[in-house]
Amino acid sequence: NRQETFLKFLSWKGLEKISASSYMLFLSHLLIVENLARYFKPQILQFNPLLSLIIITIFSTFAGYVLYGLFLIIRKKTTPLIFKYLINS
Repeated sequence: NRQETFLKFLSWKGLEKISASSYMLFLSHLLIVENLARYFKPQILQFNPLLSLIIITIFSTFAGYVLYGLFLIIRKKTTPLIFKYLINS
């Protein structure tokens, strides 16, 4: 059945990990691409636009995973503090 196959795909643990970090990738690539376009557009166009796009894509992906890792660290450190504060309030 197609629906069961699709639901099994959506419940796959690997997809959960990819989707969690994809939001950070979305956030970071906008920041990186916008700033590179604003400050380095002439240099990128002189260098090689296609190669520059590939490098920016790799850098944005790396930045997204780093931001996601930082998010996990911060969440791990702050979640117990939040619960402790709520219990003691």
